[in-house]
Amino acid sequence: MKTQDFNDLVEEQFGICRAILETKGKEYAPDDSDRLSAFKTAGSVLHRTPIQALGGQMSKHTISLFEMIENDCTDKDLWLEKLTDQINCLL
Repeated sequence: MKTQDFNDLVEEQFGICRAILETKGKEYAPDDSDRLSAFKTAGSVLHRTPIQALGGQMSKHTISLFEMIENDCTDKDLWLEKLTDQINCLL
Protein backbone atom coordinates (compact mmCIF):
# COMPACT_ATOMS: atom_id res chain seq x y z
CA MET A 1 0.00 0.00 0.00
CA LYS A 2 1.36 3.38 -0.95
CA THR A 3 1.91 5.94 1.82
CA GLN A 4 -0.76 8.32 0.53
CA ASP A 5 -3.32 5.50 0.30
CA PHE A 6 -2.49 4.51 3.87
CA ASN A 7 -2.75 8.12 5.09
CA ASP A 8 -6.11 8.50 3.34
CA LEU A 9 -7.35 5.29 4.98
CA VAL A 10 -6.24 6.50 8.42
CA GLU A 11 -8.02 9.84 7.96
CA GLU A 12 -11.17 8.08 6.80
CA GLN A 13 -11.04 5.79 9.85
CA PHE A 14 -10.57 8.72 12.21
CA GLY A 15 -13.65 10.34 10.69
CA ILE A 16 -15.68 7.18 11.22
CA CYS A 17 -14.47 6.91 14.82
CA ARG A 18 -15.26 10.55 15.51
CA ALA A 19 -18.79 10.25 14.09
CA ILE A 20 -19.57 7.17 16.18
CA LEU A 21 -18.11 8.69 19.34
CA GLU A 22 -20.26 11.78 18.84
CA THR A 23 -23.38 9.68 18.30
CA LYS A 24 -22.65 7.43 21.27
CA GLY A 25 -21.81 10.48 23.39
CA LYS A 26 -25.35 11.72 22.93
CA GLU A 27 -26.62 8.27 23.90
CA TYR A 28 -24.44 7.72 26.97
CA ALA A 29 -24.17 11.33 28.19
CA PRO A 30 -27.22 13.12 26.78
CA ASP A 31 -26.84 16.15 29.01
CA ASP A 32 -23.13 16.43 28.11
CA SER A 33 -22.20 15.31 31.59
CA ASP A 34 -19.67 12.52 32.12
CA ARG A 35 -18.67 10.79 28.88
CA LEU A 36 -17.16 7.95 30.90
CA SER A 37 -20.22 7.34 33.08
CA ALA A 38 -21.02 4.05 31.32
CA PHE A 39 -17.67 2.61 32.46
CA LYS A 40 -18.24 3.92 35.97
CA THR A 41 -21.72 2.40 36.10
CA ALA A 42 -20.53 -0.91 34.66
CA GLY A 43 -17.72 -1.02 37.18
CA SER A 44 -20.14 -0.36 40.00
CA VAL A 45 -22.58 -3.03 38.85
CA LEU A 46 -19.75 -5.56 38.47
CA HIS A 47 -18.04 -4.52 41.72
CA ARG A 48 -15.01 -3.45 39.70
CA THR A 49 -13.28 -0.18 38.93
CA PRO A 50 -14.18 1.81 35.81
CA ILE A 51 -10.78 0.86 34.37
CA GLN A 52 -11.52 -2.82 34.93
CA ALA A 53 -14.88 -2.34 33.21
CA LEU A 54 -13.05 -0.78 30.27
CA GLY A 55 -10.70 -3.78 30.22
CA GLY A 56 -13.68 -6.10 30.02
CA GLN A 57 -15.12 -4.17 27.10
CA MET A 58 -11.78 -4.15 25.31
CA SER A 59 -11.35 -7.90 25.83
CA LYS A 60 -14.79 -8.44 24.26
CA HIS A 61 -13.69 -6.57 21.14
CA THR A 62 -10.31 -8.31 21.06
CA ILE A 63 -11.90 -11.75 21.31
CA SER A 64 -14.25 -10.88 18.47
CA LEU A 65 -11.29 -9.84 16.30
CA PHE A 66 -9.40 -13.05 17.11
CA GLU A 67 -12.47 -15.11 16.21
CA MET A 68 -12.68 -13.31 12.89
CA ILE A 69 -9.00 -14.08 12.25
CA GLU A 70 -9.47 -17.74 13.19
CA ASN A 71 -12.46 -18.00 10.85
CA ASP A 72 -10.67 -16.27 7.96
CA CYS A 73 -13.34 -13.58 7.89
CA THR A 74 -13.26 -11.53 4.69
CA ASP A 75 -16.33 -9.38 5.39
CA LYS A 76 -14.89 -5.86 5.05
CA ASP A 77 -17.92 -4.22 6.67
CA LEU A 78 -17.65 -6.48 9.70
CA TRP A 79 -13.90 -5.76 9.98
CA LEU A 80 -14.59 -2.03 9.80
CA GLU A 81 -17.23 -2.28 12.52
CA LYS A 82 -15.11 -4.36 14.91
CA LEU A 83 -11.91 -2.40 14.38
CA THR A 84 -13.79 0.85 14.89
CA ASP A 85 -15.24 -0.48 18.15
CA GLN A 86 -11.76 -1.41 19.36
CA ILE A 87 -10.21 1.91 18.35
CA ASN A 88 -13.01 3.82 20.07
CA CYS A 89 -12.54 1.79 23.23
CA LEU A 90 -8.86 2.69 23.20
CA LEU A 91 -9.72 6.36 22.73
